[in-house]
Amino acid sequence: MDQRSLEAAAKSGNIDLLYELIHEDPYVLNKIDNVPFVDTPLHVAAVAGQIEFAMEVMNLKPSFARKLNADGLSPLHLAVDHSHFWLVLEIVKVDPSLVRLKGRHGMTPLLFAVSRKNIDVISEFFLVCPESIVDANVNGENALHIAVKNDDQREGVVVKVLMGWILRLCQKDAERTETRVINRRDKDGNTALHLAASENNRQAMKLMLESSKINVNIENKNVLTVVDIAALHNNREMERKVKRHGGKRAVSLVGLKTTSELLGSQLTWKESRRTRKIRFFSSISEERRNALLVVVALIITAIYLSDRSPASRRRF
Repeated sequence: MDQRSLEAAAKSGNIDLLYELIHEDPYVLNKIDNVPFVDTPLHVAAVAGQIEFAMEVMNLKPSFARKLNADGLSPLHLAVDHSHFWLVLEIVKVDPSLVRLKGRHGMTPLLFAVSRKNIDVISEFFLVCPESIVDANVNGENALHIAVKNDDQREGVVVKVLMGWILRLCQKDAERTETRVINRRDKDGNTALHLAASENNRQAMKLMLESSKINVNIENKNVLTVVDIAALHNNREMERKVKRHGGKRAVSLVGLKTTSELLGSQLTWKESRRTRKIRFFSSISEERRNALLVVVALIITAIYLSDRSPASRRRF
């Protein structure tokens, strides 16, 4: 009876009924929480779009927000799936990390939103949880892979939003993040660029090639580069475009070392010097690093000004 009454309260958004049931049995929510995979009142409210009720339950039982139901979905997944935009916003206000919660097939709410082409939700997720851009599902597919597979080729709105975010990243590890996302390989070794070439998605390819961090010569598990795939589809225009960005056929990529060969090779003087520099800058505090950069900038400015002074010009 409690379960059915709770479900009815969640569907209708009846908060008074919720507390009546808690009065009758203070452990009513705990009993639900003890079940590993279950539709909690928060799940039911998420489907129904009952914002106030959902927030009340989330306040009483925060663990419900991370619980997956028998379909492997969290309340946030369900709110995205049912297009309850304002409920989605309220949930992530309370806990932004829920954007990265993995459900069925390793799909996060962000990846779910990308597959549903919900650009408003995608944009909000990036604002509250920017690190979610690196997440991938169990097949190794990140947001770009999923967008290329599901987006409309003519408009390419989702890919536009994703690349617009990636190219505007400004945080400390922005370049590394861009490199990780744009060159991520799925279970078949395909990057999003491979998929775009396979589907003749020119718009997506054009957008991704704007990234200076893109590696156009990655080989998939079939030992095919993007140029190879374009050639297989007899797409000369796309083949020429990728070649202009340094793209090559797989047979042309000779002499490249594997990771094991690289690690087993002798450390060069340049590599040793670079490693020491990186370790030094990594070990110092942010304040000291900024101070060093200011000093370097002042020295360069002083040298530049001295070179432009009348006295320095008379010497030549």
